[in-house]
Amino acid sequence: MSVRPDATPRFDAIVLAGGRGSRLGGLDKARLVAGGRMLLERSLDALAAADRVVVVGPAPDAAVLERAGSERVRSALEAPRFGGPVPALVAGLGELAADARTPQDLVLVLAVDLVRPADAVAGLLRAVRAESSIGADAIVAVDAAGVRQPVLAAYRRAPLVIALAELDADGGLDGAPLRRLLAGFEVAEAPLGEACDDVDTPEDAARFGVETARVAERAT
Repeated sequence: MSVRPDATPRFDAIVLAGGRGSRLGGLDKARLVAGGRMLLERSLDALAAADRVVVVGPAPDAAVLERAGSERVRSALEAPRFGGPVPALVAGLGELAADARTPQDLVLVLAVDLVRPADAVAGLLRAVRAESSIGADAIVAVDAAGVRQPVLAAYRRAPLVIALAELDADGGLDGAPLRRLLAGFEVAEAPLGEACDDVDTPEDAARFGVETARVAERAT
């Protein structure tokens, strides 16, 4: 990644918001509320510096798009629906490529259920600046347990597109784990600790103050 060490790089972003929420009883994670705001809104706030953002999942409400900047935030659906994060990345990159503007080389990816998305994005951008002379294909967050979290990462767009095409040719994308995508990458790690915390279960929600009993209603 070619970035001056003291510079904030330009980047596009993809928010993965299309999961089933099975361990939360099928709740739409994007619409869960924390601190009075939907998790999706918190993610979009964290990505305010992105040139463009694609939300992969159900289309956000018009009011959410307007607040985030409708000219720079789009939505897309993965194919097949609920096919997992790999098809979601394909959908997000496709939507970025469909824009008349040239996509940025740097693409930040984050799951919508992050509890501290602002800390996560800030940590990734710090890591990008620190790794600017190394030339990694991806900088992947590492959680407090030392586990890589490829749904919280900064990717170089060109290697990501190539890797996705190769993965598609080698068995398809539906349900493919992201670790297969990273197999051929030069990966740098970003130890982000608690910034990786997310909401997968009711217990997670209770611990992080996310209201599973309150899901924001979709505007009509």
